[in-house]
Amino acid sequence: MSAAAGWSWRTFWVSLVLLSTLLALWGLATPRFAVPDEPAHFLKAAGVARGQLVGPADRPTVVEVPPALESTRQQTGCFAFQPAVSADCAPGYTGDDGPDLVAYTQAGRYPPGYYALVGLPTLVWTDLDVLYAVRGLSAALCAALLAAALTAAAATGRRLLTTSVGVSVTPMALFLCSGVNPSGPEIAAALALWTAGVALVLDGGPPPRPLLATAGVAGVVLALSRPISPFWLALIGLTLLVLAGRRRIVELVRRRGVQVWLGALVLAAAAQSAWVLGVGSLELYGGTQELSLAQRLEGSVDRTDERLHQVVGWFGWLDTPAPTGVVLAWATALAVVVCLGLRRPAPLRVVLVVLLAVGCVLVPVALEVPSVNQVGFYWQGRYTLPLAVGLPVLAAVASRRPVAVPRSVLAVVLGAVGVAQVVCFVVVLGRYTVGSGNGLGLRDAAWPPPLPALVLAVAFSVAAAAWSIWLLLLPPADRRGGQVVVEAKHAADLAA
Repeated sequence: MSAAAGWSWRTFWVSLVLLSTLLALWGLATPRFAVPDEPAHFLKAAGVARGQLVGPADRPTVVEVPPALESTRQQTGCFAFQPAVSADCAPGYTGDDGPDLVAYTQAGRYPPGYYALVGLPTLVWTDLDVLYAVRGLSAALCAALLAAALTAAAATGRRLLTTSVGVSVTPMALFLCSGVNPSGPEIAAALALWTAGVALVLDGGPPPRPLLATAGVAGVVLALSRPISPFWLALIGLTLLVLAGRRRIVELVRRRGVQVWLGALVLAAAAQSAWVLGVGSLELYGGTQELSLAQRLEGSVDRTDERLHQVVGWFGWLDTPAPTGVVLAWATALAVVVCLGLRRPAPLRVVLVVLLAVGCVLVPVALEVPSVNQVGFYWQGRYTLPLAVGLPVLAAVASRRPVAVPRSVLAVVLGAVGVAQVVCFVVVLGRYTVGSGNGLGLRDAAWPPPLPALVLAVAFSVAAAAWSIWLLLLPPADRRGGQVVVEAKHAADLAA
């Protein structure tokens, strides 16, 4: 099936509504500044919105912001890293308005692209509650990218590929996308680039404009997200080039639209890299220790299980891990997608899947080990997600042609994924309302979220169920009027 015929704006808008709902509920269920490093990123956003791209040479992490915003550092000290303590202890802010105050942020040297967008609300609203507006802008960007990723997958006509998107969007991905943290857009953009890129290189003929625009915008957003993002862009691009093959590459690069978007990607990656190298965004600080190379390697490899757990879910300030059952369910869902995708595999695609799986384990080790003596073992699973979200996607297209997959099998996979999403949401909600180990806090909450906890839990359960059902229904078996029209050779697969 031609991906050009398969692109559906209805799919995009429905997906956008569902994803926006899920992210909004996560944002309301999470206390202010309880997303990892959120105070630092929030202050950076407020500074960039005021034209403070980077601080003085002697103090590169300094920004000047209104007094209420400066108090962000005091909001999480009583409950961060203490899972049994609810968020009710946060002091809030009751001071008067006054002149701007100096604040410090570890993200002071980060590239300004993401922060220039999400920091805009702080110019007109200087109460701490402005955080919800900042979160909303970040979540809207993520929701649009994730919706485009699913639409691109559905455009190929492969049900297994749309299911892979559901597996790629882990609870940790949603959690990060709901807060103020450039990791959220980085992950969402990476997934959109993976799916749109796969659709472009595996489809024949002229590149469809919606898919080309999705891949181009996603690549630019990815490149401008975090200091390390150009590296992920290069790895994803290299994988897609190998997947495409020489003939398809030549066919694509002759197209004017492809040339324009490739130029935009090169410029974005070059600008980001220039900032990172010029300002020193990758310089890390944390203390010194003297470990041999063997000790650093052993210590980093030993943390692989923890990092893989964090890919699925390790919430708050790394103080609230997803239940083990959730991790096992997600691993099983991934295994099912991989096994189904490898039923009639193309050898080269199998090699790419294996290399990507190995890369998800070894790349963090390779990047962490050189800096251990300066900053310790710093790598977190969320840093690997831009690469990891591509594994289900690549596995789903490992076969030369779409394979017949019973809908009942996909229903089980997506049902397990949906339940796991709800479990993580309720666990995190309970952690903040009453503290871990003190119940779910759905009725008697020490920390009351903006909406009653029970309402949030029920609403999220309904939204997660709708998301899973929507994934199961895509791609539709038949669409008229320029939408998806199933080719005869794929009918058996899509009707199964």
